[in-house]
Amino acid sequence: MKPNWILIAIIATGIAAVLAVVSLIFMWGVYNRHWEGPIVETVVSVIPMPAGRLAGQPVLVKDYLRDVRSISLFLASEEAKQQGVDRSITIEDRKQAFERLLKELALEELAYIRKIEITDEQMNEAIALEFNPQGAQEQEFEAYLKETYGWELDDFKSHVVRPALLTRHLAASYASDHGNDLNALEAYLDERITRADVVRYIKF
Repeated sequence: MKPNWILIAIIATGIAAVLAVVSLIFMWGVYNRHWEGPIVETVVSVIPMPAGRLAGQPVLVKDYLRDVRSISLFLASEEAKQQGVDRSITIEDRKQAFERLLKELALEELAYIRKIEITDEQMNEAIALEFNPQGAQEQEFEAYLKETYGWELDDFKSHVVRPALLTRHLAASYASDHGNDLNALEAYLDERITRADVVRYIKF
């Protein structure tokens, strides 16, 4: 019996159409309705879905959701209660998390232009002196990061320590070219993420 190629083609087209509709609904939910949760996080951990772009470089939804989760965990943590800042996460918090990720890309772009590099040794030293000044053991510090912010140590280095060190180095470098204005870098970053090559897919 020969296969019915017309029927197979119809079925394949139907499946493709359903997948396309599901994909559009998923993108609409993530970009416009701020869908979150385990299912969304699982999908975007497999599919590199962009939340935005700067000069063609993507801010991934999985990184955005990671930062949103980090903020939510902190605001609900015992540390936040002790500081009197415990509350629910807001849309403004989410927007600021996304803008920070765009600024991370702008920092990396400027560091490349100015040939500024950050080594693992510098990051480890910064963790010891600034982020873990009490000298907690590595396992204890990792447990603290996980419980309070949901961070793995490598993510913490990449998205907290590295941007902090880049900002420090670039602030001095950039200020020297702008009348020793230590606020010049922040002004540049604010302006950089408004340019035409910056695309925001997530709507706030």
